Amino acid sequence: GISQGIAALPGISRSGMTTSAMLFMGLCAEEAFRLSFLALIPASAGASALTLLMGRSTYSAIGRIGYLGALVAMLISTLVSLAVIKSILRFARRSRVYRITFVLGIIAIISGALSLLTGS
Repeated sequence: GISQGIAALPGISRSGMTTSAMLFMGLCAEEAFRLSFLALIPASAGASALTLLMGRSTYSAIGRIGYLGALVAMLISTLVSLAVIKSILRFARRSRVYRITFVLGIIAIISGALSLLTGS
């Protein structure tokens, strides 16, 4: 819980914080990743609900693509997320923690650099 709270700070990864906290508590890498992804469900649901309740841009986006388009986008996003989670869990099962940390760190650095370069 505390690690998810710290992750609310800009630039801090929620998944990284919760996974690190569980690794420090002695869980194996695969279990830490699995629990971190499970902890995402209520956090994501809460963020989505808040966006729907507070954001006018959500309504205009749904108005542009329609409810069917929004449903298809959510379905595709869910399927891609599950595939990525499965891949990361498989990688965690076969690798040592320092390798996982290194690979995810490189991915984070690259995505951060791309975000800075593209301004998004």
